Amino acid sequence: AYLRKGGEGVHAGGVFLQFSDKEKFIAKGFWLPERELLNAWRHRIAAKPDEFRKMTAALNGHGHSLEGEGSLRRLPRGLDAHAKSPVAEYLKLNSFFVMQEVSEAQLRSSKFVADILKFAASTRPLLEYGWKVEADLPKSVRSHFD
Repeated sequence: AYLRKGGEGVHAGGVFLQFSDKEKFIAKGFWLPERELLNAWRHRIAAKPDEFRKMTAALNGHGHSLEGEGSLRRLPRGLDAHAKSPVAEYLKLNSFFVMQEVSEAQLRSSKFVADILKFAASTRPLLEYGWKVEADLPKSVRSHFD
């Protein structure tokens, strides 16, 4: 199941619940965002690294680390000046999310819904950051994600 503000757009920010025989996890973030949104993420990270680091520190403070689906080998075109920045590796990411594996015991626990809500609350800074990125896009581009 995928839960997103506004209800649509699999590549925009939201909470993803995967419970199958092969995989059991909950995740939150922006998985493979469309090019315009991905570029906006990268440019905001580069322009405001302290804001981005504050968000990642909030995630880390709850035991989460930011992950990405695939990563470029080099910095994207136009961002080479940030090669020595502490956020340089994040500029190479193609997705921005946190993920938590779920055990069979957790899945069957009466506390599982509370665990999901705790995860959602502790990872909210990631979505709030992404929503700021989206809000800065022109309305014509933003409506593409809604």
